[in-house]
Amino acid sequence: MIRWAIILAFLALLVSVAVYVVPFTFTEEWSWRASVGSSISTAIAIILGAIALLITAQVESSDYKSQQEVKSDLAKLLATLSSAQVRAGIKLQADARSKTNLSVEKASLLAFMNSVTGFAFYGFAARKSQKSAGSPQEWRLFHMYLSEMIDTDDVGLFLNRAIRVQNLLTNLKNADLRLLSNAVQDLTRSVANFDNVIENNVLLKAMRGVYGGDAPEQRAPTGGGPEPSFFDSLRLLKQSGIEDPDIEMFLAVDANDTEALKAALDRGGNPNITDSALLARYAEQLTALRQE
Repeated sequence: MIRWAIILAFLALLVSVAVYVVPFTFTEEWSWRASVGSSISTAIAIILGAIALLITAQVESSDYKSQQEVKSDLAKLLATLSSAQVRAGIKLQADARSKTNLSVEKASLLAFMNSVTGFAFYGFAARKSQKSAGSPQEWRLFHMYLSEMIDTDDVGLFLNRAIRVQNLLTNLKNADLRLLSNAVQDLTRSVANFDNVIENNVLLKAMRGVYGGDAPEQRAPTGGGPEPSFFDSLRLLKQSGIEDPDIEMFLAVDANDTEALKAALDRGGNPNITDSALLARYAEQLTALRQE
């Protein structure tokens, strides 16, 4: 729109000058030329004024502001990831055992995770996971990577996660940025759809499945003894020799093992499966194993 305003302004200047210098086939008075030039200039000035109002309205719109907020937060995140890589890389070159202080970068990462744009990324990652079904999708690990960077003291792990996150961000398309902007603009809808985010987020779903019910001390015992936990049951199945990427996926979450989680997802782990559905799949085997 600004481009068109500049073009119209230039045309207004050309037309106004042309009225005075272009020869006509009949004689005109200079006053007539001045009147025509003034009328044309006034008309284009009105058009330019209307365009200026439209530009002002666009800048003040929530859509424009949400786009700028997302772009600003992403620029800060990319700058944080880059500065951390530079600082840590220089320090590690000097001393491989160095414990580089990355507290400033970690604070910035935490601020991003707790920002409105960080909230929008939960929905974005869930959408990517949902579209990819059971196929590998690294966006499922986006928030885990950020959390690992915040909590780890291992500079090598920090750098690895920083590079992985940076690669994800640099591959964002214009359509992806529009999705994020729309999520920031329409927070009512984003909040209302957060249940879908949970269903497509391995970590959130696993935590809700394990800790979202009764408190451990309130669970009723069965068979005269304490009820085995969900993860104890999965470990029992794994020890019996059962190979199932869904079991590996939940155990990786419990162990906070990102690489194992990624491997389980790559092998076909279903991030949408519930803990009860997984236990029901092996109900007979669990009963037999517990009786041994």
